[in-house]
Amino acid sequence: MSTELILICHGQSVRREENRLLGWWSDVSLSPKGRQQALLLGERLQSSYDIQSVFTSPLTRARETANLIGDMVRVVPTVETSLRELDAGALSRLSYEEAKVRFPDVILRGKSSGEGHIPGGESYADLHRRVAWGLERIIAQCLNQQIAVVTHGGPIVTYLRSFLGYESDQRNKPRFICDVASVHHLKIDEDGEKTVFCLNDSAHLAEMPE
Repeated sequence: MSTELILICHGQSVRREENRLLGWWSDVSLSPKGRQQALLLGERLQSSYDIQSVFTSPLTRARETANLIGDMVRVVPTVETSLRELDAGALSRLSYEEAKVRFPDVILRGKSSGEGHIPGGESYADLHRRVAWGLERIIAQCLNQQIAVVTHGGPIVTYLRSFLGYESDQRNKPRFICDVASVHHLKIDEDGEKTVFCLNDSAHLAEMPE
């Protein structure tokens, strides 16, 4: 027997305001395009998987995606707070350029060091520990199921690293692309053997107009 984890990045959200770091922590909704992407995701899950549980980040863009998916696979999503995006704290209303000037240790070096704390927020190491703990708990609760997890780019990337055995403070960690409305499909066998089926798969969006 095995447990399959289908990590899903939420659909496109409303646009960032003047290049602010709005998407990191602020609670924004799906755009009309994001809703369409979520419906296509639902169709993909309905036709290609046997989803038995759906978990979602508490942030609106993820919950809206999960609810649209849940309606199609007939599973009511469960909100899991550990799946939320990185808490950007004092950075949340700054542009990227402003943040690089005011907090260079976080923006320029925080990702590599892992422990660089965002004032009033989290470090990348905090995110790594939080998401790994949350997903391992979900897996333990839903053994031998196909589990859909709707979250954000940051949590998906950090869990992929954890899944492959990398700690948050390790150098030369692998990088992963995580597009909106993408699917990342993993499997854990009962003996602990791990399989990666696909990463950043967005084939279900192929027919969407630009």
